Amino acid sequence: MSLLITPGRLDSQEQYKGYDRVLRALPTIIENIPQVHYLIVGKGDDLPRVEQLIQQLNLQHHVTLAGFIPDSELCDHYNLCDVFAMPSKGEGFGIVYLEALACGKPTLGGNQDGAIDALCNGELGALVDPDNIEEIAQTLIQILQGNYPNYLLYKPQVLRQKAIDTFGFEKFQQTLGLYLSEFWQTKKLEGVNN
Repeated sequence: MSLLITPGRLDSQEQYKGYDRVLRALPTIIENIPQVHYLIVGKGDDLPRVEQLIQQLNLQHHVTLAGFIPDSELCDHYNLCDVFAMPSKGEGFGIVYLEALACGKPTLGGNQDGAIDALCNGELGALVDPDNIEEIAQTLIQILQGNYPNYLLYKPQVLRQKAIDTFGFEKFQQTLGLYLSEFWQTKKLEGVNN
């Protein structure tokens, strides 16, 4: 069985996360990979709409709504999945992408928001047009079948290390130090010019 996962609040104000678009892509994915299953982690007031969409698309046997999962258990759920999928179009930076990468998971995000930065312009994951259901479906099929052109997605240890090297605490300290140094240098120059 191939397992897709999207964690996040099922909030009517956060439909931009794209779980409904993965659901709409699922029938095409099932045609190619009949044993695929989609795990949606989270709860919120958008749950009735999601349940209705699952019924409407006849996906009851291919989708599990896990409800709320504490952060302490989230890594276990990432480790169960084959692909983290969140084709969002309004996410900020998206820590969830980094969580998935830290678990060495192939990651799919939208190409219109913070996923671009979190996935390093596609170097660390697949970026898709979140409004293109067919592109979402075909990209997930490619990833699940091992045919995605960015083979880094299939190297969990490398993915994890690149995520740590790019976004880890040491890199954060280094970047913050540079910004502060530039800030103070600018302040000194302003003081000289006044």
